[in-house]
Amino acid sequence: NKSNIEIMKYWRIALVFGIIGGILGFFWFLGVYHLGGNPFYSFWQKLVVLVQGGVAFFAIKYFRDKVNEGSLSFGEGVLTGLLVAIVTALVSGTGEYFYAEYVKPEMVQSHLKQLYAYFEANKEELIRRSSVKMYEGNYKAVGEVNAFTLTLDEIIWKIVRGTMFAVLV
Repeated sequence: NKSNIEIMKYWRIALVFGIIGGILGFFWFLGVYHLGGNPFYSFWQKLVVLVQGGVAFFAIKYFRDKVNEGSLSFGEGVLTGLLVAIVTALVSGTGEYFYAEYVKPEMVQSHLKQLYAYFEANKEELIRRSSVKMYEGNYKAVGEVNAFTLTLDEIIWKIVRGTMFAVLV
């Protein structure tokens, strides 16, 4: 079927570049953690979008130059970038989950301590912006955070950021 062959060319690119991007993203995560940063929430952690963007750029360029004979429509670029973002997020997120759950579970506990400290230090401001009830609900919800919820959040945001980058490229 011609449509199956067409979609497979996108997936082949997405798998190759997405696995590379996922591995690089996981190493970025490890680097942030081992350099003393919070790999779940920090300025340096958010810069992983540069890795994602670079991988998406080269995937789209490869698709245009090597697969599509030098042409690229907007939709082809976005689809390629979206699929690369999904694979990248799943690969890096899987590595991050297993690392945070089984290798260094204390990183999650450290993150939770930072969240509680933030809530306590900014209590008045957070209540002013919302309400006591919302503040108390959010404070209580911190106790339900674990390695899975943290990495699921990371996966979702990596897909969103990667897709936005694909649209811009």
